[in-house]
Amino acid sequence: MNSSRRRFLQTSMMGSAVVIGAPLLNVVRPGWLTARAKVISVNEFSELGRAPKPALAAFDHFQLGCPDLDAGIAWFEGLTGTRPGFGGVHPGRGTRNALASLGPRHYLEVYAPDPQQLNVNNDTVRRLRGLTAPTIIGWAIGTKDLEGLKREADAGGIKATVTPGSRQRPDGKLLRWRLLNLDAPPPLAPFFIEWSADSLHPSTDAPSAGTVERLVLEVSEPEKLLKTLHSFSIAAEVRQASAPRVRLTLATKKGRVEIG
Repeated sequence: MNSSRRRFLQTSMMGSAVVIGAPLLNVVRPGWLTARAKVISVNEFSELGRAPKPALAAFDHFQLGCPDLDAGIAWFEGLTGTRPGFGGVHPGRGTRNALASLGPRHYLEVYAPDPQQLNVNNDTVRRLRGLTAPTIIGWAIGTKDLEGLKREADAGGIKATVTPGSRQRPDGKLLRWRLLNLDAPPPLAPFFIEWSADSLHPSTDAPSAGTVERLVLEVSEPEKLLKTLHSFSIAAEVRQASAPRVRLTLATKKGRVEIG
């Protein structure tokens, strides 16, 4: 970790914050919120007919983007004491990954370009190649009812697309899933993933890196992200910042560490 990144992580959190569902989720600790902070009550979710689900319970995985997979694996191992296990390649998408479990149905994906797919030059691959340090570039919410979420998106006027995906594990087993991606998401909005019933969830046998203690989403326009999360009954801590950034606090064998 470079000195500027270390100084950033050691600096106390500044700026305004917006926290969905703080009374229920107990995510607000003394000193975290400034005078400009705004707390959105859980009661605001009553229109949807159900309670919000905390992002820390709802997330499926976080994507830790890196320009080189081996370097990303080494970086994560140095930070947490856990070496992610190789997951496989994504044919036609130009990427490959390594995985570390963050608890049942939760994991972190070290995500990088695949050197054997140099002919693939899509937006994701270009973004990964342009990174100068490991960075969380995306996160997924797990679901067992992707079609239901698609109907909710349609009803709320949110355009979204369902696409299938798959990859082969090193042991030859095929993993299959479907994604729901928002067509015009605000910065740091999640995508949604439904794993096939015959596919082993990656967290099941990936090396354990601990658990996520805290998730903070920093964006320049919090209300836009909050509106999207609200539409899918997801409760999260959102803070105002000049640039989008996902900040994770992990409880690991090396103690509490931050990524972001």
